[in-house]
Amino acid sequence: MRYNYFYRIKKTLFENKCFLSLLLLCCSLSSMGQPLNNGAWLSWDQEVGCKTYDYDPNPKYDGYLEDIANAPCLSVCEGGAMAFYMRGNNIRAVSWEISGGTILREYQDRIRVRWENRGAAGLSFKVVFNDGSITQGSLCIEVLAAPNAAFKLQLPQQALPDVVCLNTPFVINNLSEANGGSQIVSYEWDFGDGNVSRERNPQHQYSRPGIYTISLQVTNECHCSSYFKADIQVEAQIAARISCPTVSCENSVQTYTVESACGGDWFVVGGEVIEENEQEIQVIWNEVDQDGFGYVSYISYCGCRNWTTVKIPVVKNEGTIQGNPTACVRKQQRFSMPQWPTTDFQWELLSLTGAQSTLTPTDQRNEIVLNPLEAGRYLLVCTYTNTLLKCGGRATFEIEVVAVPEITGPTEFCETPKGIVYESNLNIPLLWEVKKGNTLVHSQTANSLFWEGGTAGFYTITATHQDYCTSIPLLVTITELPDISEVELIGEKMVCPGAPYVYRIENDDANFTYEWEVTHGQIHGSRFGDEVTVTFDVGESLERSITVKKFSLNSLRCTSAPKRFNILAMNPQARFTNLENTVLFCPSTYSSFKVDFDNNIQPDHIHWESFPDNFANIVQGQGSKTVQVSWNEVSNTNSGFLRLTIRKCDQLYVFNHPITLFESPHFTWQNPNPLNVCVYEPFTVTLVSDSNLSGGRVIWDLNNGSEPTAASPISGTRISSPPLAFEEELNDDIARVITATIINPNGCETQIQLNLNVLLHPKPVITVTPNGDIFVCPENGYAVTLYATHQLDIPDQNMEWYKSGQAGVLGYGPRYTVVGDSNHSEAGSYYVKMTSIFGCSRISDLVHIYENCNPSCSGLNETATTSFTQSCNDFSFTGTYTGSPVGVSWKQSRYLKRAAGHTDTQASFTTTKPGLHFVQYWVDYLINGNICRINIHKSFFKPYEAKFRYRMSCVSHNNTRDVTIIDHSLYADRTNVTYSFSRDGMPAEYSGRNSQYTFRNLAPGTYKFKIQLKNGSAYLCTEEKTVVVKGRPNAEFTVNYNPNCIENPILLAPVNYDPEYQYEWEFN
Repeated sequence: MRYNYFYRIKKTLFENKCFLSLLLLCCSLSSMGQPLNNGAWLSWDQEVGCKTYDYDPNPKYDGYLEDIANAPCLSVCEGGAMAFYMRGNNIRAVSWEISGGTILREYQDRIRVRWENRGAAGLSFKVVFNDGSITQGSLCIEVLAAPNAAFKLQLPQQALPDVVCLNTPFVINNLSEANGGSQIVSYEWDFGDGNVSRERNPQHQYSRPGIYTISLQVTNECHCSSYFKADIQVEAQIAARISCPTVSCENSVQTYTVESACGGDWFVVGGEVIEENEQEIQVIWNEVDQDGFGYVSYISYCGCRNWTTVKIPVVKNEGTIQGNPTACVRKQQRFSMPQWPTTDFQWELLSLTGAQSTLTPTDQRNEIVLNPLEAGRYLLVCTYTNTLLKCGGRATFEIEVVAVPEITGPTEFCETPKGIVYESNLNIPLLWEVKKGNTLVHSQTANSLFWEGGTAGFYTITATHQDYCTSIPLLVTITELPDISEVELIGEKMVCPGAPYVYRIENDDANFTYEWEVTHGQIHGSRFGDEVTVTFDVGESLERSITVKKFSLNSLRCTSAPKRFNILAMNPQARFTNLENTVLFCPSTYSSFKVDFDNNIQPDHIHWESFPDNFANIVQGQGSKTVQVSWNEVSNTNSGFLRLTIRKCDQLYVFNHPITLFESPHFTWQNPNPLNVCVYEPFTVTLVSDSNLSGGRVIWDLNNGSEPTAASPISGTRISSPPLAFEEELNDDIARVITATIINPNGCETQIQLNLNVLLHPKPVITVTPNGDIFVCPENGYAVTLYATHQLDIPDQNMEWYKSGQAGVLGYGPRYTVVGDSNHSEAGSYYVKMTSIFGCSRISDLVHIYENCNPSCSGLNETATTSFTQSCNDFSFTGTYTGSPVGVSWKQSRYLKRAAGHTDTQASFTTTKPGLHFVQYWVDYLINGNICRINIHKSFFKPYEAKFRYRMSCVSHNNTRDVTIIDHSLYADRTNVTYSFSRDGMPAEYSGRNSQYTFRNLAPGTYKFKIQLKNGSAYLCTEEKTVVVKGRPNAEFTVNYNPNCIENPILLAPVNYDPEYQYEWEFN
């Protein structure tokens, strides 16, 4: 019989997806894909399909037909990897979900998956487009089992493995298995020497020695492949060849010979050896297994020492049909007999239960394909005859065709809790399993599946039974409910009942719309869409609301949970805010206020005013939510209201915001009045306010020509001054006044002055005699009496004598005697402290007592002298000496500062402190190995340091002032002091014994005043200061508004405002 082969290309599953079957191999085209809406396209790079077989008896074809079966799911091979691509120009985001596989790589628009577990699988996707629309979908995927490829050489058990001889045929035993999948239909051998084969169990021989790799790729009916390889070693010797390896009949006796000069051994599989020698063997084939082949092997004693084997086809009397005893309805199954040469096979199918199925021949006569149409038991019969040897037999194989559960039920529904029922065509208890991805989420055994559903996503449902085939998985999509949590209602939340209002929702997805409901109101027009017009009912205590639900416009109409928006009837409540964040307000100042209304109510009209009428004026913002107010001066009361009147829903609402204007606080002195104070000693004074203060500053003025002292800021009810002191010399008690000026308390532009009387007491004037430095010699003992004289009436107990560096009082009274000798030294510095009855104290200058017995410098013929000149604060010394001293140095008393650059003969000193000072000039000579010193001691007296204060009178009628210069010098001695007063470098206007002088009728301007102190004609000290004399203050002011109307503010501004002046306004 002549066989012709035809191959068809058949489209399956999706557009643009095809399979080409050629020579039992499958090639998948890369253009496979599925179009989506909105211009997107899902594609993938590979898929497979299972062969189907048919026979067309039409004389036009006279051949066998092969095709690719229509499959409900995308088919892939177990362990295979494939990529999916989402194409499109307007895609914002893509999310993927996999069941039955492992994601290898995932990107925004593509994903690569390895399908590891055979059975049902799936791919789900969600695409969000730039316009906000969403498309989601899924692919049902069936992961098909792949075969297992394996082989080994057909050699005796004792043979060396994988070793053959040169130019000697060897048999390969194919051990490949279907592995639970479809039957293997393709074998591709590569022997590594350029030769290939597509036989199931090929024979081969190598023409060159070496090591070769034999590889085998097997492919099943569904085009899933497996690969196996092994190395084989080819020896350089040629083995003996076995003759006559032809087909035989079972139980026939065959003779096989070899040509071997040295003999060898035989080995037989599948038959019994009747007789053998080193060159020949007789075999009866009575033990051939179900494969239908026997094997004869031989190994020679010489040449190649490896076995050579031939494969003998043996036609059995009772053959064995190979195949799966169980088949699924509508899923073709292949069965085969051994591939015996020149053998005719006739196939027949007998129904054992009355069910109907058919057989389809293939291009291989020893194979047949079962078309299982109905479930039942069948007997497959094959009658075969070897046309050459005329032997044959019969083989039978019982097959059970079992039903496949077919699942029916919804494949897409919304994410709402409800029971979903799925049924099968079998109506028997089945194991139902629901998986999301690779996770089992529900299972039950029942005739039907009752499932409550789950969260949004993609699920696969399968039904299995141990006696039936597994169902085709049903892919179910649960669509998430629309999310309305972020939806905001656009429209008034506070309404006037009876008036129409428009409400809308921003809808950015054309796939959805909204359903509206109103409580205590009516919708005008349709209640569906993005916008509605509503009128709410008039009435007290009505709970008005709008409820919105979002639903999809597709057939599912997935609806969100309702979202309720409460609507309130207008009941305005005002909240006032002072933009300067103050509580007390100052008269004649401006303040800004803002009003807000609960629930963002927008009044139809706004009017501001003050109560009482003359309390304040509305400056800016009338009719708006922000207003500026000017506060008038306090008249009868400092309390009032900022009043706001609004109109809403044809009603008037009045709101009063309380205002308190600042009243000047009242102050009192906490100190005694008058206050006893000593000159030069620091003291503090304290003011007490009847109200709490915040902000402002205080200026403390001693009214003695010194600079006023300022303390800022102030707060609370008590204000204490910084340390104050009257730094002036007095001979008698004198009255003074301290003035406290409180400027801008609480930030209000005003000034308050208070005066405190002070009785100023002088410090005692002390003279200690003898003064200066006293030198004594302790060898004969000494007693030095110090006398203290003073001008005030001071008791003896207030006269305390001290020694510097020694604690405790040495004695009391107007005199103290220092007694010492060589065993008891009392050298040091002594002083007296006197305290008046008012607590005013003074410490005298130090009196220094030195123990110094000048050594006799016998043989010294050298001399040294000093001379000095002095001015007010500067003293210059010149020293001279004879001979060559070994050392020259200058020493000075405590308050002298030696200038830099002094030499052995020149030194300069400065001081600003009046009193007695001294300088010593030491010149040392070396006499007979000993130091002999000449010590010259010079004392000098600085009687005073010039300083002055000034006092300025008020402006006279001719715009001039008087400036009084007051002596404020520091004195050690006032004897014979005369004073000179001048200004601006001109000659002195006064010279004499008066310690103050007044320059009269000075016009406004800047002046430089000078005071000069002179003790006779010997000692001159001066001080100069610059003083600004201001003219009469300008009380003129401007008015910025004309005409002046009630409630309109008037800005009064001084001309040439000077912050050093105090301005006080009076209103008629």
